[in-house]
Amino acid sequence: LIAEILLKRTTRKAAARAYLQFVSRFPTLDALCTANATEVEEVLRPIGLYKQRSAQLQELCLHRDALKRARSWRDLVKLPGIGEYTAKAIASVLFGERVVGVDGNVKRLLTRLFGEFEPALADGLAHYADDLRLLQLGLVDLGYRVCRPRRPRCDACPLKRVCAFSNKGN
Repeated sequence: LIAEILLKRTTRKAAARAYLQFVSRFPTLDALCTANATEVEEVLRPIGLYKQRSAQLQELCLHRDALKRARSWRDLVKLPGIGEYTAKAIASVLFGERVVGVDGNVKRLLTRLFGEFEPALADGLAHYADDLRLLQLGLVDLGYRVCRPRRPRCDACPLKRVCAFSNKGN
């Protein structure tokens, strides 16, 4: 959850550095929830939006019992500041739930791959995955690094032989 909040509108590299500092300073949910806003903002300052991120985390702390009881993406999405993408991404990795968080990268990748996008398609892929974490991270990464919005790198894509977009000659 912390990683997903840190990744919003920042680079992976910056979020990774901030994440290590964050979990070092707040190793448990209880440690985070007993910290004051200034302490949290100080750790988040290097990646920007620190007041917004701190406020979101403090809001989640008000619902920490529900957060601790959550066992599915449907439980997580009821919490403040957690949308469907974040809830599904967390649930697939943390709970082993057979769902896929669909961000812009994943939606673009699946639309190009299959020639259309249906939300159920992404979750359907999860039923065939041996490792849900790798599926989630792989789809996001492939969409971000290879199936880019402009100038997709179809020649470097491992799915190019079965991709509707690539096979149209794009």
